Amino acid sequence: MSEGGSPPGEASSQSSSPERADVSPPTWPTLGYWVRVALAVVAIVITVQVLVILQGVLLVVLASLVLALGLQPAIAFFESKGLSRGAALATILIGVNVVLLVGAWVTVPMAIDQVDEIGEVLPELQEELRELGGLGGVIANRIDPSSFLREAEEDVGETLGAAIVAVFNVFTVAVLTPYFAHALPRMRRWVLRLTHHEERPDLLRLLNDASERISGYILGNLTVSVIAGVVSFLGFRLLGLEYALVLALWVAVTDLVPIVGAFVGAVPAVLLAARHGLGLAVTVAGFLTLYQLFENYLVSPRVMTRAIDLGPASVIVAVMVGGTLAGIVGALLALPVAAMLKVALDQYVISTRLERLRSESAVAGPRRRKRGARRILP
Repeated sequence: MSEGGSPPGEASSQSSSPERADVSPPTWPTLGYWVRVALAVVAIVITVQVLVILQGVLLVVLASLVLALGLQPAIAFFESKGLSRGAALATILIGVNVVLLVGAWVTVPMAIDQVDEIGEVLPELQEELRELGGLGGVIANRIDPSSFLREAEEDVGETLGAAIVAVFNVFTVAVLTPYFAHALPRMRRWVLRLTHHEERPDLLRLLNDASERISGYILGNLTVSVIAGVVSFLGFRLLGLEYALVLALWVAVTDLVPIVGAFVGAVPAVLLAARHGLGLAVTVAGFLTLYQLFENYLVSPRVMTRAIDLGPASVIVAVMVGGTLAGIVGALLALPVAAMLKVALDQYVISTRLERLRSESAVAGPRRRKRGARRILP
């Protein structure tokens, strides 16, 4: 018996009853919660479907915006010389068109003649490869012009539709890019109005860094491709390879696509060299391989590292993701988009984390020194 006359078991039960009262059974979310979850899931599914449907339009807009951002440093240069923004943009567009027209006037007639000649010798090349057997026969079947023409005739509507869409997309990018380039300051001010005053310097720095990196990527990629075309043309002429101009142009165009473009550009040159024997084909393949090593280890790192500041692994992953999602256009846009994401992560995630760690270390430092002094003092 306890002092109050109550039995020990009763006292213990009374002392433990408040603990049992604090434990409440689990409650399930209300019906409204599940309705909101279902609506959120439906909204996400609808958004993904809309993005898939509008993928082509979004790629065109993104390509135009990337090119417009890349033009900003050039526009700023001409503005520093006293030109207005519209005059600076017009000067750049006129210069680009003049360069394209002169290049087309010089190269297109010769390229057309060489393409016609390639079309004439292609059946001979196909027969020679088929006689080799093995891999040569597989390649011969792949480059069969008659089967290609038959497939094109069977799918003439689809082929014509794809060609029209491609031409329309290129024309749309050519029209949207100047509009975006001219309107970017207004778009930037509109975005800045949506942010707090203390956040505007960071956002402005982000936009400026993104413009510089994208411009550097575009100029760097064009520079590397021009170097590839010139070196390939000179090498093909020295090796005595026929149709050097059109093959070099093909190498320059495919070299715009990172990583995989070089291999695609080398295939026609090696195949045409095989007409004159295995030795010339091996020589051409070795020349293109050596140049790609030179480009990948000496030219591209010097040009691209300063432009986009991405490591080789990041470049490969970005190109693979972009190419998987949107084909060649996605591979072309992968690196500038990855550069923009890297700038944003550096500024809003990594820098913020580092500042927080520095502030915590600064606060904890005096405390550690005081505790250490207490341990030392008797």
